[in-house]
Amino acid sequence: MFITLKPLKKWAYLGMSLLCTFQCGAQEDDYLQNLKKLSLEADASRPKEDPNGVLIAKDPTVGFLPLTKELLKEPCLSEWVHFDPGFEKWVLVFHDIPGEAPFSFQIKRAAYFKPEKFVIDERAIQSEEVALMQKNGGAVRVVLSARGFLPGEPITCRLATKDPKVYREISLCPRPLIVKKASGELLLKATLQKHPYEHTSYNIEIVGVKENEYFKFCSKSDSETMRKVLKGPIFMNYAPGVLGRKGGVAKLEISFEDGTSYKIDFPWGIELFSYKNGKK
Repeated sequence: MFITLKPLKKWAYLGMSLLCTFQCGAQEDDYLQNLKKLSLEADASRPKEDPNGVLIAKDPTVGFLPLTKELLKEPCLSEWVHFDPGFEKWVLVFHDIPGEAPFSFQIKRAAYFKPEKFVIDERAIQSEEVALMQKNGGAVRVVLSARGFLPGEPITCRLATKDPKVYREISLCPRPLIVKKASGELLLKATLQKHPYEHTSYNIEIVGVKENEYFKFCSKSDSETMRKVLKGPIFMNYAPGVLGRKGGVAKLEISFEDGTSYKIDFPWGIELFSYKNGKK
């Protein structure tokens, strides 16, 4: 187990569950009209930085909606109330689709070298339908579940055309690793790095501290314990693995002089397989 510390600088990702569903429409019917309206309204009211740590970046033409209990009451989404219960879900709506069919839905996962690729059924989106979709403002909807993704894993979703240079894209973290203070202020966010099973590591930003404020950092992983006094805000690479062990859950605690403390778990090694297999 080790950490590498760096001064905090602003950094960005470029960039979904392995369980996705698609729906395309040749015309802008009531279903898609309502869905488009909901997603655009949500985008207009959403802050630039998602306080829940899910949304990273997206094209303006991609709508993003958490599939909440309230949203499932909407007629256009009620059919998904029994889809993948127990897991967070989102609706992605790709508006103003460019190019010609067939389209493909691709997922690029930070933990893997090659994008995972899903091809939309061409029977539902033939080229003659594309003209109608474009004329009537049609859209492709993707319902995405967090099941199968790893904690802190950033991904990029892309609706691509025949031309590899023409696409719509959104980047997000289906299972964000964040810690918020009692006030709701973001304290910590972590991102899983490549090769998660063999050499698990996370990039951690501790941002919810004052300039030059000291705090205690304690990490416990298997039989190893690490304690440090750090000065924030700070960026670090955190590797919770223990020599001779195949996996486990590291417990990290951050505490302040006023007695407040915050905890978060970091699975590592073979412990991540239960997430990949959809059991967690």
